[in-house]
Amino acid sequence: QTQIDEIMAVLDNDGTTPNTNGNDNNTDDPGNSTTTSQTVSVTADSVNIRASASTSASIVTTVSSGTVLTYLDQSSQSDGVWYNVRTSGGSTGWIRSDLCSSPR
Repeated sequence: QTQIDEIMAVLDNDGTTPNTNGNDNNTDDPGNSTTTSQTVSVTADSVNIRASASTSASIVTTVSSGTVLTYLDQSSQSDGVWYNVRTSGGSTGWIRSDLCSSPR
């Protein structure tokens, strides 16, 4: 039994609340998640966040150097790699990868 308890302790050590309510449904509290979003930092002085991954797309917002954005996805286009990002204010759009740091 001790070995089973040790194994269960390791399995439950994933940052979520173990299921202790007596049923077998794995319904961990979503507010207790330890998932960390990746971010990118803007490295150019003034950068347009675009509605789609293209320099001809409409501008959603403009951000300045040092702004930290949440990384969502990426897309390779003829003019380079673009990152889909979200600002701290909740706006989403696309930024060219050479204008910010790599996702981390």
